[in-house]
Amino acid sequence: MRVLTEVKSVGRPVVLAFASSAGEYEQILPVIHQLISEGWSALVCFFSPSGIKFAQARKDEIPYVASPIDTIWHVNSFFETLKPDIVLVSKQELWPCFLWVASEKSSLFLVDASVSERMLKRNSLVLSPKFLSMYSLFHGIFCVSQKDYDWFVQFGLSPKKLDITGDTKFDRAHERHQSSKEKRASICEDWKRCFGDHPTIVVGSAWPEDVVLVMSALKFLKQEISVALVPHDTSPEMCLELAKIVQRFGYGFQMYSKRHLAPLPMQDGKDVIIVDQLGLLFEMYDLASWAWVGGALHHQVHNVLEPAIRGTPTAFGLRFTNSQEARDLVAEGVAFATNDANQLAHWIRSTPAKSDENLLKTMQNKIGASERIHEILYDVKIRKMNHNYLQKLR
Repeated sequence: MRVLTEVKSVGRPVVLAFASSAGEYEQILPVIHQLISEGWSALVCFFSPSGIKFAQARKDEIPYVASPIDTIWHVNSFFETLKPDIVLVSKQELWPCFLWVASEKSSLFLVDASVSERMLKRNSLVLSPKFLSMYSLFHGIFCVSQKDYDWFVQFGLSPKKLDITGDTKFDRAHERHQSSKEKRASICEDWKRCFGDHPTIVVGSAWPEDVVLVMSALKFLKQEISVALVPHDTSPEMCLELAKIVQRFGYGFQMYSKRHLAPLPMQDGKDVIIVDQLGLLFEMYDLASWAWVGGALHHQVHNVLEPAIRGTPTAFGLRFTNSQEARDLVAEGVAFATNDANQLAHWIRSTPAKSDENLLKTMQNKIGASERIHEILYDVKIRKMNHNYLQKLR
């Protein structure tokens, strides 16, 4: 309770953000940052311990706590101490006691509301009256797309509390890109000093399946292309497994952590650098002439926005339906999906390196969700969240 008291004692309006884990936290950050810049105090409430570990590892300055146990008594005590002016719930974290108390004691909004494949199945338990009634507790719901908006209307929610604001994931990717200029420039300069300046394919969040496909594709190409492998799991065991795959294809390799000891010349395009350090992938995409985002050959695609936000030509495997943004980029023809090495080689050969103007324009057009959300929240604040207004939203 000490953190709650400290946040409240500052005397500014308070925004409470409820996030399940790191991904949901990242999405809601652009909205929080805008409010903080205008003098708000903020507190993040994590449901998952992994979210707290993520915030600790990044040494974030925004205060954070574990969510209270979802009972009326625990949640009510939490709100009585903090007294937040606005509560933002990221995505689909629906805890009945938390939502009920938040709707009674604050102004409650759902950010990045979207419809999962499970929610689309009418016979799913997720569409039970109890589940849908939890959505009715929100004073406002910020939908990612028209499809999501239509779904909520179809299942009985008032259009008065629904807005189509877009996806804050794009804002967060843009925010990170803007704030990491110095680190990105330093990494790129260091890379070129150690390994030279060659066309490079960055394989991000790489699994063994991704490495096999990319190395197979390079066999079809005559041009010299350097490879930066950034494993999803950077443990020594996984890095060694990826190194063995690279050697099977006749390539040499070097661990990135050893680059200053014996840097490879990489002049014949027959060497691979395995990035055996955490926390560098976002910056590493600046090196990419082309980007392959891992995971979608055997499970599900990882973050496609990290390379796409800078217009880097982006490709991934066919298991990408877990990612709405990946589905959208493929549907709009600005990202490429395949499980075939020959097709990947053709895509590399026929795609200009470094910058895809159509992809960059598409990404820029998707930025702005947090600004639209901010405008609505500001409108709520200047109306002083009076009882009549909240009753109208209900």
